[in-house]
Amino acid sequence: MFPSAKDILRNHKQVLARLQVARMELRQYAEMHSTEKDETIQSMVLSGRALDGMPKSRRHGSSTEYVALHYADQADGDQPQIESHIHALQQEISSIKMQLKLHKAILNLLTETEARFVALHYDDGLTFVQLSEIQFAPSENVLYSISTLRRMNQTILRMAELLIHPQAKSQRATIYIRASKSQ
Repeated sequence: MFPSAKDILRNHKQVLARLQVARMELRQYAEMHSTEKDETIQSMVLSGRALDGMPKSRRHGSSTEYVALHYADQADGDQPQIESHIHALQQEISSIKMQLKLHKAILNLLTETEARFVALHYDDGLTFVQLSEIQFAPSENVLYSISTLRRMNQTILRMAELLIHPQAKSQRATIYIRASKSQ
């Protein structure tokens, strides 16, 4: 399920920041995992541990044979935890990318003035009072009233909700039809 249009617009900067952090965590986790793998192999080669169940005497065979036979046993212990963490990060990144695509799709629906309103109100955090005191574009010599800005915001959110949740339109239409039939 997708978040609401208001949440997508309001949290856009935080979502971008979280995407960067999640990608960084994934890279670090992959690097750490490969480093741990190399360190495990190196410690196994250098250790003189005897095979399980064998007397603690000098080991027969090469260290390469020992690593080949026992690496999987040592690596399997951490593998499920590593895979689940990587999988969770990949799912989070996928979800974030979908939210960013929805944000871009919403902005593509809007006029230039509406898109500027979204940038100023949701990204920069300006209030309706502050927005009523500035011009959105130098080419426009227009100041918008607070009530006009509120209506613009509601229109933007309605259009965005219909884009994100198209089934909501058909559900509202069904409810309207049922209500008008009962009267």
